[in-house]
Amino acid sequence: KDYDSALYGRLFHKAMEKSFYLNQIEDFINDEFGTELKDGRISEKLLQRLQNDLINFSRSKTFSFIFQAENFKNEFEIYVADKDYFLHGIIDKIIFKENKILIYDYKTDDIEKKEIKKHSEYYLMQLKFYLYIASKLFSEFDTFEGSLVFVKHPDDIVTLDYDSSKLKEMEKEITDIINSIKMKNSEKNMKHCRVCSFS
Repeated sequence: KDYDSALYGRLFHKAMEKSFYLNQIEDFINDEFGTELKDGRISEKLLQRLQNDLINFSRSKTFSFIFQAENFKNEFEIYVADKDYFLHGIIDKIIFKENKILIYDYKTDDIEKKEIKKHSEYYLMQLKFYLYIASKLFSEFDTFEGSLVFVKHPDDIVTLDYDSSKLKEMEKEITDIINSIKMKNSEKNMKHCRVCSFS
């Protein structure tokens, strides 16, 4: 790639933390990142890519739905005490709607539409973890829904939906993973070998 994907991800998430309108994107980018551009910390090409992606995303149905939310938090940081450890996560966007919590996790992977299903598999456990810690913090809610939003294809979201009975299953899955980490047990995931950057 001709750009730093980690830096790009940081810029996109920083942009989504703020509120902006479609006709303000160019001014918004100049205000937020103009200094870093002048200092040479960000390239003009990277900012152009960011601008194009923000325009594309802000024209989507997904953005329209998210933007209309009244009760929400961006870049919401959660610490939760669970058993004998703490769990921590930063959720890109969390929306509180009646008896339901909606979580949106933005992914800046530069992928084609046909690759969404494959790439979403890398992130589903992270999304489950966010749903789990949100359910611990906001136990008064009945339903928890999490969505992966690939910004290149914002209306092709991947969604997980959990009610209280399903949350119990997820709790066991996450607890087993945490116990494995604490016991320093790690199983080989051979299915991942074909996409591993070290293979």
